Amino acid sequence: MLQSFTPYPEKIRQQMMILALISMTNSAFAAPFLLPEQFDVDARTTSITVQSGLTGDSFFVPNRNFKTEFSITTPDGQSKIVPANVELKKFSLIETDVSQSGTYLIQTVNTLVIPTRYVLSDGQWLRVVPTRPPMAGMKDMPKKEGGDKPGADKGDIAKATPAKATSIGEDKLPAGAQLFTSNALNKAVTYVTKGIPAPLAAFTNKGFEVRPVTHPSEAYVTDGFEFEARFDGKPAAGLTFSVARGVSQYDKEGKRERPDVVTDQQGHGKVTFDLPGVYLISTTYPALMSDRSVQPPAQTVNFGLTIEVAP
Repeated sequence: MLQSFTPYPEKIRQQMMILALISMTNSAFAAPFLLPEQFDVDARTTSITVQSGLTGDSFFVPNRNFKTEFSITTPDGQSKIVPANVELKKFSLIETDVSQSGTYLIQTVNTLVIPTRYVLSDGQWLRVVPTRPPMAGMKDMPKKEGGDKPGADKGDIAKATPAKATSIGEDKLPAGAQLFTSNALNKAVTYVTKGIPAPLAAFTNKGFEVRPVTHPSEAYVTDGFEFEARFDGKPAAGLTFSVARGVSQYDKEGKRERPDVVTDQQGHGKVTFDLPGVYLISTTYPALMSDRSVQPPAQTVNFGLTIEVAP
C-alpha cells in the first residue's frame, strides 16, 4: 500500500507538491537514489553519511529533493527509521552508525506521495499542470481586436489544446471535466557492507520490490549484476530498467548510459558493465504507457537501486 507521509506542516507539504509537479512537467523521469560515501566500509569506520535525491540524466548530480524518512536495517536484522539530518533544496543527508560487521540495507520509507491529476480530453488523458503565477513586473498582454477567434469554445478542452498536447493548464479546465488522480511514490534502496558480506533478506511480498541475486558487495564488471523484481510476491515481467553510471559534473566526457534491461517472465534481469563505478538501476512500476487513450495507473513507484561495481 502506498501511503502519504504527512508529519510536515500542511503549507510546506502543499508547496513541496507544487514544486515537484512543476519540475515533473519540465523534465523527463527523475529517478530517486541513495548515495553512501562508502559502499565497502573499512574496519575503523563507525559511521557514514548517505545522500538522497532525484536525478535525471546526470547521475551523480541531484536535480531536486523529495520528502522522506530512512529505514536502516543492520546486519543483525534490526531495523530503525530515522529522519534526515539535513534537508536542502536538491538533496538530503543522513548519518548512520555502521559499527557492526556485515551488510546494511538502507532505503527510503514514509515518503511523501505526489499526486498527479489527469483529464480526459477527446479520448486522451492529459496531465493537469499547475497554473504558474505571473512573473513580478509582467503585465497582461493586450487582447487583439475582435476578441477570441470565431468558433472558439473555452469549455471544450479538445479545442483549447494542441493536437499533440500531453498536458493542460489547470486554469483551462471546464466545469464537469472528467478527472483522475494518479499517486507517485519515490523509493530508493542501497546496500553497505562492513567486512564479510551478509545474506540479504528475502522478499516481503508486499508492494513493489527489487531484490539483488548478485550480492551488491560482489558485483564485478566481468560478471554483471543480477536481480529480481516482484509486485506483491509475483514476478514483474517485461519491466524496463534504466542503467546509468555515476559521473561527476566536472567530468564532461564521462560515459553514463548503459543499455536498458528488461526483466523476463520470472521478473529476472541482468545488467552488464564495461566500466567499474557506481551505477543507478531505476524503473517505474507499473510502466508508464505511451498510449494516452489508456487511463494512467492509480499508483506508481519510481524506484532506484544504487550499487558499486568493482573491476
